[in-house]
Amino acid sequence: MESSCLELALEGERQCKVGDYRAGVSFFESAIQVGTEDLQILSAIYSQLGNAYFHLQEYSKALEYHRHDLTLTRTIGDELGEAKASGNLGNTLKLLGRFDEAVVCCQRHLDITRAMYDKVGQARALYNFGNLYHAKGKSICWIGADPGDFPEEARIALKKATQYYEANLSLVKELGDQAAQGRTYGNLGNTYYLLGDFENAVAAHEKCLLIAKEFGDKSAERRAHCNLGNAHIFLGQFDMAAGHYKRTLQLARLLKDRAVEAQACYSHGNTYTFVRDYERAIDYHLKHLVIAQDLKDRVGEGRACWSLGNAHTALGNHEQAMHFAEKHLEIAKETGDKSGEVTARLNLWDLRLVVGLKSNSNIHFNSYCNTNTNSSVLPVSHQGYHSLPADVEAKCLELLNPPTQVTPIRRLVEEGAPAGLVTVKGHISSMEAVRPQTGDGATFPVRNLTLSENGAEVRVALWREANLAPLLVGMEVSISHLKGKSTKAYGIVLNSTAYTSVEHTERADEVVEVLGTMELDSGDQELLLGDLSVLVIPKAVWEADFPTLPAFPFKAQVEFSDESNPEADARVELKQKALVSKRRPTSISGLPPPICLDLFGTL
Repeated sequence: MESSCLELALEGERQCKVGDYRAGVSFFESAIQVGTEDLQILSAIYSQLGNAYFHLQEYSKALEYHRHDLTLTRTIGDELGEAKASGNLGNTLKLLGRFDEAVVCCQRHLDITRAMYDKVGQARALYNFGNLYHAKGKSICWIGADPGDFPEEARIALKKATQYYEANLSLVKELGDQAAQGRTYGNLGNTYYLLGDFENAVAAHEKCLLIAKEFGDKSAERRAHCNLGNAHIFLGQFDMAAGHYKRTLQLARLLKDRAVEAQACYSHGNTYTFVRDYERAIDYHLKHLVIAQDLKDRVGEGRACWSLGNAHTALGNHEQAMHFAEKHLEIAKETGDKSGEVTARLNLWDLRLVVGLKSNSNIHFNSYCNTNTNSSVLPVSHQGYHSLPADVEAKCLELLNPPTQVTPIRRLVEEGAPAGLVTVKGHISSMEAVRPQTGDGATFPVRNLTLSENGAEVRVALWREANLAPLLVGMEVSISHLKGKSTKAYGIVLNSTAYTSVEHTERADEVVEVLGTMELDSGDQELLLGDLSVLVIPKAVWEADFPTLPAFPFKAQVEFSDESNPEADARVELKQKALVSKRRPTSISGLPPPICLDLFGTL
């Protein structure tokens, strides 16, 4: 009987080794039914059965058999078996999100192996601990947040993960286990990436890459190149990122992994979009689209169409952009991607405004509100509802997109993140370039800016279509439907939502005190104002109004013409009497007003 039980167990083990875990489970359960008096064999069967269910992602069943194994090993006094069972339980509890219970099991695993001077077991326990805290940290992170901009609880967990990975590396180096070193370096690099420490992430992934090459492990090499590409993106090293993505693509083709090949094409295309090489971006996004269609991956196909639409828009190929935007909308509706549907509808509306084309895609704009008012050159009454009277349309817009209360920036700074959505007004005192952000399996643009009002400042993050507004430092804007959160790095941060609109408020004529001037290389004059801000006046305007240099300090009135006019300029006139400006100081980096940035800005 025992021989039969053992034979069944060995066959179950063989089936698991070749990857047929379902068959393995069948043989292991048959072995248990036959039974055995050898408790060591029974313990091994419980352990193997738990591992098989783990690989089948049936974690509740895995937990059940690993608990049986733990009970049995304690009963027979098998400390090494108890350590392994504790480790298996910890790994299973981790995937079930039961992190506190997993910590207890991992600690027991580590304690036993240390007491037994089992360095191999200690290394495994430390590695499991690192994975546990890495998973815990990721589970707390905000979706779509920047790496490094996570809650303190998440950062604490991720830092603990790095400590356990480093401790594991010390042991596996001592043991000369290079394969284990490669695995740990990969996980360590991913953890540093989440912490926003991209330099250390690159260092760890480069070591992982060297080991993968030494062992000829093409899959590990491919993963390392992909991770290096991601880290270099956040370091702004786009050429290096492109090189790693190219190697990722080559290895994916060598491994005949079409899904990974599609992802590599997508990442490569995004990289060229970020550096505004739209022709090459289109080439890679088309390759991604073809593979996604072959794999019947409708979500991937939708992302490819979205990316292709953006690239063609940037090149002025509006008809092609229209085609891909319509396809994106079709797929988003089919897959239930509400965010994608919003983006596709907004893109289609913007394209129709540009090319004046009539759609033949049977999209009924009278059933959906276009919230992308920031990129439209038409008043709200002309957006979205062609078939409705103006008063009815206005009511629909108000119901679908109710206005949010204007909140002074100083109140936000003093009182903290608001509970609901708010509108803020002010002038842009600083602004970063639009950059890519990955989250929830997708990549989308985000731009951070600082909005100032009466000496108070707040950081605003504009996501997705909110980036379509033409913006420049010094502009007066009103930004609606913002959601606030508190961060350690920046204090209050306001994030755009699907309903956010960015409106340019009129720049009134301004009386300023000029303390001095400096001629720039372009011939333009940079004025130092009384509040120590600066204002740049075009050369032609300055020479027309000031043929000779006035005595300092003096009062001047700055007159701003219509910013929608590409020929707009600023006029400066001397005033004979002292005037006091009631308007807050504005720092303007250049006049005439700016040209609209492309979707991803200048990186």
